[in-house]
Amino acid sequence: MKNKSLIFSTVFFVATILAAFVFNSCKKDEMDLPKNEAKSNAEIQLKNGALSFQTVDAFFETSGKLGAMTEKERQDWETSIGFVSLKSELINVFQQIENADDEEEVNQIVASNKDLVKEVNGEVFPIFESDSYAAITNKRGVFYVEGVIHKVEGGRIASSEDGSELTVTNALRGDLKSLGNGIKVIDYISNSNEKSACGTRMSAYREHSKRKCDFEIKTYKYYCAGCCGNYYYQVKAVSIIRNYKKNWRGKWKSYNTACSMKDRGYTISVPIVTGYNGTHSEFQYQDVTHTFGLSNSSHDCATMTRWSYVGDRVQNINISTPSFSRVKGKATNRGIGNRWAVINCGAW
Repeated sequence: MKNKSLIFSTVFFVATILAAFVFNSCKKDEMDLPKNEAKSNAEIQLKNGALSFQTVDAFFETSGKLGAMTEKERQDWETSIGFVSLKSELINVFQQIENADDEEEVNQIVASNKDLVKEVNGEVFPIFESDSYAAITNKRGVFYVEGVIHKVEGGRIASSEDGSELTVTNALRGDLKSLGNGIKVIDYISNSNEKSACGTRMSAYREHSKRKCDFEIKTYKYYCAGCCGNYYYQVKAVSIIRNYKKNWRGKWKSYNTACSMKDRGYTISVPIVTGYNGTHSEFQYQDVTHTFGLSNSSHDCATMTRWSYVGDRVQNINISTPSFSRVKGKATNRGIGNRWAVINCGAW
């Protein structure tokens, strides 16, 4: 009886927290969050340290709302349900890098977290291509939807109806024997710029007085599988600021500072659902444009991310790799002052 009371109390507490975030998310500047009413947070549980979404709606809605939260709101949400995301693990790694005394210590931190970060031309980046997946996976890149296990590595995701982490790990390693019924491996993001003038991602940077602001806007297919062979896609667009300063040897090192984005906008050809034929969604591609105002970091941070859905979710049918026909935005941080990294592709 005591255990039943504890379970009920936990479910009620988590549901109350999510309801508060649903209300607060209406105040954010990101657009096109799912329009359904929020699901009961009894539909979000923990399984082996990973989030387990009892419904597909709960998965897409939660991810959408996390994209509109400030970093503090997101971390408070994790604390309230006893979850530690891969994104939080990455924040901890970059905090260690900022506090490192010398380059040797930075190298040791990177080596100790080679499953999470990589060094490219002296700068450290997350291995994960998607902050939105990082916000709902644990350190191993795992989450569950309707009992189906998912694992994300880099720009790929594997799902399996058998619920086995070994299965999805082997599938991502290219073990073709593991690719049986109920198993899918998806390349959810592309680096190609061939599909449109602006491609799948655009980036810019601005530096001043040993401080730098890197700015990137990218788009990709957001995927999950559900029970009984069903799978789903929806397009996401993500804006990211990464903040750097030069160390005593003149190499860039991430550091915490206040940062801002403004004048963001993009147009993407995305699925708009017209019906369901009993097996899969029927849809047509339409150009959808989103624009956003000023968005500030809630506190000093090494990275700031905002994301939102574009277009409709489709079921049991693949979609084309999304790309920008036009995209724009500006980003800055306290270190570079009133100077902006500018992305501007296509006619506005």
